[in-house]
Amino acid sequence: MPRSLLADPAFVRALGERDFTTVFAMAHDAGISFNRIAEACALKAERVSQIARGTTAVTALTTVEQIAGGLRIPGALLGLAAQPWEDTAVHSSESDHGEDPMKRRNLLHGALAAGLTAPALAALTAARTGIDQTLSPGAPQDLADLKAAAES
Repeated sequence: MPRSLLADPAFVRALGERDFTTVFAMAHDAGISFNRIAEACALKAERVSQIARGTTAVTALTTVEQIAGGLRIPGALLGLAAQPWEDTAVHSSESDHGEDPMKRRNLLHGALAAGLTAPALAALTAARTGIDQTLSPGAPQDLADLKAAAES
């Protein structure tokens, strides 16, 4: 999500009210297509379109969390707990740590096609999270921790 939107009072107010019709409309006006929103949030494009038109609402907490994670919206703005990526995102000058949610999704699709199972993907996710936490600016830099994270 562009930082300019996260600083916009109308956008922040819509997030606080969980008004995703306004959130999606403002994101679209900022140049993010509805298809990109759908892909980043792991939602169907049709559902995003319905939410953007106001014909359906987001009521499930899991969907709110998907949107927060996919669009990199800090949890506090939606009344959620802080997301794991938030600690380092505050200190990063690149949006999304240089990651593209669509590339990550394509990688997961490829991994599933190659036969990786859910436990293997969970282990990969845990290893990535461990490395991210070890390399975060606020973490004490210990060579043993770095080695352990890399080995996992």
